[in-house]
Amino acid sequence: MSHSTLPEIVAAALEDETSSDVATATERSTKTPNRAENSKAEIVLKKLRLTRGVTVPQIMDLTSWQAHSVRGFLSAVVKKKLKLNLMSEIGKDGQRRYRVIDAITRKAR
Repeated sequence: MSHSTLPEIVAAALEDETSSDVATATERSTKTPNRAENSKAEIVLKKLRLTRGVTVPQIMDLTSWQAHSVRGFLSAVVKKKLKLNLMSEIGKDGQRRYRVIDAITRKAR
């Protein structure tokens, strides 16, 4: 029975952990693409591109996000990060609808 010192035990544990982490990371990178096509963000962006737009409660139902998370996504990701033209309009039903309009649609207005 060999007695290992504490530094030897720690070094061996770190070596095992690092090699398994590298293998796991390699497996993940080959299995999953960088961008999920059916992620919650992609679903919301598809709905925002509809002519009639989408309301905050509809996005909440689709994504299970809370209202403040939806508004944060619209502001931080859609407007600031993606630099999309986000329009907000109140419809005849009194509901605020958000939609993304492209440059061509904007020029036609």
